[in-house]
Amino acid sequence: MIHNYIKTSIRALFRQKGTTAINITGLTLGLTCSMFIMLWIADEMKFDRIHKDGDRIYRMLFNIQYPDGSINTWWNAPQPLEEVLETEYPEIEHAMLISWNSDRLLTLGEENIKKPGVFASEDIFEVFDKPFIIGNKNTALKEKNSIVITDELAEILYGSQWRQKEIVGTSILVEKEDLLMVTGIVPKPTANSSIQFDYVIPFKFGLDKQPWNREWGNFNNRMFVKLRKGVDTNDFKEKIEDVVKTHREEGEGDDTHAFIYPIEDLHLYGKFENGVNTGGRIEYIKIFGAVSIFVLLLACINFMNLSTALSFRRAKEVGIRKVVGASKGSLILQFVGESIIITFFSMILAVILSVLLLPTFNNLTNKSLSLDFQNLSLWIYGVLFLVITGLLAGVYPAFFISGFKPSSVLKGSLATSHSAGFFRKSLVVFQFFLSIVMIIGTIVVHMQIDFIMNRNIGLDKENVLIYGLNNESYTHYQSIKNDLLQYPEFVSVTTCNQNPLNIGSSATGMEWEGKKEGEEIEFSHLWVTYDFIKTLGMELADGRDFSPEFASDSSAFLLNEAAIEAIGLKNPIGSKFNGFWIDDGKIIGVIKNFHSASIYAPVSPLMVIMDSEPYQLYIRTASGKTGEAIKNLEKIHKKYSQSYPFEYHFMNEQYDQVYKSEMVMSKLSNFFAFLAIIISCLGLIGLASLTTTQRVKEIGIRKVMGATVSNILFLLSKDYIKLILIAFVISVPVANYFISGWLDKFAYKINLLWWLYPIAGSVVLFVALFSVSGQSFKAAITNPVDSLRDE
Repeated sequence: MIHNYIKTSIRALFRQKGTTAINITGLTLGLTCSMFIMLWIADEMKFDRIHKDGDRIYRMLFNIQYPDGSINTWWNAPQPLEEVLETEYPEIEHAMLISWNSDRLLTLGEENIKKPGVFASEDIFEVFDKPFIIGNKNTALKEKNSIVITDELAEILYGSQWRQKEIVGTSILVEKEDLLMVTGIVPKPTANSSIQFDYVIPFKFGLDKQPWNREWGNFNNRMFVKLRKGVDTNDFKEKIEDVVKTHREEGEGDDTHAFIYPIEDLHLYGKFENGVNTGGRIEYIKIFGAVSIFVLLLACINFMNLSTALSFRRAKEVGIRKVVGASKGSLILQFVGESIIITFFSMILAVILSVLLLPTFNNLTNKSLSLDFQNLSLWIYGVLFLVITGLLAGVYPAFFISGFKPSSVLKGSLATSHSAGFFRKSLVVFQFFLSIVMIIGTIVVHMQIDFIMNRNIGLDKENVLIYGLNNESYTHYQSIKNDLLQYPEFVSVTTCNQNPLNIGSSATGMEWEGKKEGEEIEFSHLWVTYDFIKTLGMELADGRDFSPEFASDSSAFLLNEAAIEAIGLKNPIGSKFNGFWIDDGKIIGVIKNFHSASIYAPVSPLMVIMDSEPYQLYIRTASGKTGEAIKNLEKIHKKYSQSYPFEYHFMNEQYDQVYKSEMVMSKLSNFFAFLAIIISCLGLIGLASLTTTQRVKEIGIRKVMGATVSNILFLLSKDYIKLILIAFVISVPVANYFISGWLDKFAYKINLLWWLYPIAGSVVLFVALFSVSGQSFKAAITNPVDSLRDE
C-alpha cells in the first residue's frame, strides 16, 4: 500500500509541474539557509567545549569596584596569585598562567620565521590535557630553557618528514638571543579554542624577561584553574572573593573581588557590564537561529498556501477515493507523504547547493565549516530536518484536503473555501510581516555599521602604516625615523606601545591636584614618542604635544578630555599628575576625545606617557603614495633588520578587525533578507497563478462588460496590496522594538528615522506586485472568447 501511495503522490506532483517546482525551489532555498546557519551555530556552540574535564576548568576574573559604585571586570590576573591558589586552596587541582600571544622570531639553521607563541605555567598541558605527539607532558616545561612546539610549526622548521627525525633535544634560537630546547610536539590548537599558540615557553622564562610581572599590582596575564571533582563552585566563589585583598599590603586590593567563570561559557557569555554578565555572542546565536527558523517557515508557508489553493483541483480525486472506501487517515498519510517527498528532493538540492556555496560562506564568516558526511549526527539531524519540515509544510494541507465531503465535492461546491481563503491570506500577511521586519533590520544594521566605520573617531586612521621594531632594530629607532623622513612619501613618524584604537591596558593609583580621599579612577594608558598627535591626526583641546625642546617631558602627561572631566580639573595645563613610576609629573596637553576602545562604550579616561623603549612605529604616508612608501620602508627594514621578515599593517584594517563580527552580521542580514523576499515572492507567483486560473471566467465576463486591462490588473492586485499594508502595520512596532534594543548596545548610534519604515514597506510592495504582475497581465489580456468558450 505504501508503494501505491508513493507512486500516486509522484504522479500528482508531476501533474502540477509549476507548483511542484515553486515548492521545491522555496524549500531548497529555505533548507540551504537553515543548513548554513545551523553549521555556524554548531561551530560557535563548540567553542572551548573541546577540553577534557572542561566542566572543571575556570578562568579567574576580577570585579574592581570604584568609589562611585561602578564596577569594571578585569580579565587578567597577577602572577603571585598562582602560588597562593595552589598552596592555600585544596579545592584547586591546578592553577596556571598563560600570556597573550606574541610574535617572536624563531631561527633554526638558515630558517628565520616569525610565529605567535605564549609563556605558560608548566602544568598547562595538565589543565587542558593536550595529547603529546612526541614528548612527556609531565616534564616538557619543567626546565626554564625548554620549548614545546606544534606539529604545524614542526613541519615548517623541520620539513614534511619531521616525524622521522629526532626533534626532541634539538634547539631553536628565539629572538636571536635565547637558545631553547625542544621538549615536545603537540597538535595545533583547533580554531574553536581560545588558547591559541604555535609554541609554548615556560612562564618562569618569561618572568626573567618581564620581571615586573612578579608584582601583585600587575594584572597582565590570563589565569585558569582546574577544580577537583565534586567541588561546590558557589562555596568556592565565596571563599576566594577577597584573595587579592588578603595577600596585598594593607589598604591595597580592598576594591578587588575575585571570581571564577567557566571556560565553556567565555565565548558565548563573555560580556560583563558593571560586574554582571550580560550575554555576549549568544545574542548572535539567538538572532540567526530565529532567522533560520523564519526563513524555513516562509518556505513552508509557501507550500501550505499553494497546497490549499490547489485543493479545488484535487477535490474530485478526494471525493471519489472516499466513495470507494478511502479513510481520512489514509488520505492524510498520502498528502503528508507528498510533502515529505518534495522536502526530500529539496533537501538533496539543498545539500548540493550548500557544498557548492560553503567556501563562499566560510569566506564571509571567517570560518572553516564543512559537511562531514561520515558523521552519524549529521545524518540524524538530516532525517529530523526532513521529517519536521515535511510535517510542518504538509500537515495542515493534508487535514484540510482530506476533510472534503464527498457529497459536496461531487456536486461541485466546497463549503470550506472561505475559511481556507482566510487562512491563506493570514499566512501571506505573516510572510510579508517577516520580510518587512527583516528588511527594516537589514537597513538599520547596514546604516549603523556604516556609521561606525565612517564616523569621526577623533583621529585619522587612513594612510597610516604600522611597522614593528625588533631586537635588531629597536635601538636604531631615531636613525630609522630620520631615514624614513628623507623620502617624500613619509609625512611623519611616531611610536606607540599598542594600537590606540583598541587599548587593552589600564591602571589605577594616579594622583592629581584636588583628588579626594578614597577617590579612584581607572585610566587607559599609551606609551609614545614625539610627533604622536601629528602622526595620528589627533587634535589638542589645550596645551601641546611632547617635544624634544623640553627635557622635562620625560615625566609629563597628555590626558584626553574624558580624563580631565573625570578628575575635575578646570585649568589642567601645568597641573601636577603623578603615578606610573613618575613622582614629579605634570599635564602638558589635553587631547580631544578619540575612540580608544570599542564604540559600544563611551570614551574612557586616557593618559599618554613618553616611551623610553620604542617598539611599534606608526608612519603617516602621503595620500596616494602607499605603494612607494611600502617599497622604501622595506629597503630601510633590510638595512637595520636582516634576520627578521618584513611585515607591516594598515591602521584602518586593524580598526576594521575590531568590528569584524558586526560587519559579518551586516552581510548575513543582507543575504537573509534578500532570501526571505525571494521565497515570499515565489509563493506569491504560484498563488497568483492559481488565483487567476480560478477567476478566468470572472475576468472574461468583466472584459465583455467593458473592463480595461488596467481595471483587471488593479482587481487582481488590490487583495495583495491590502495584505501587505496589514503586514506593514503589524511589522513596524515589532521591528522598532527589537532594533531599538540592538542599537541600545552602542554608546554611539544612528537615530531611527521615520522614513526607514515606509521604505521597507515600499520595497516589499514593489517586489510583490512585480512578482504577480506577470500572471495578472497574462490574465488581463486573454481573449474573453477563449475564457467563456465552455459556458
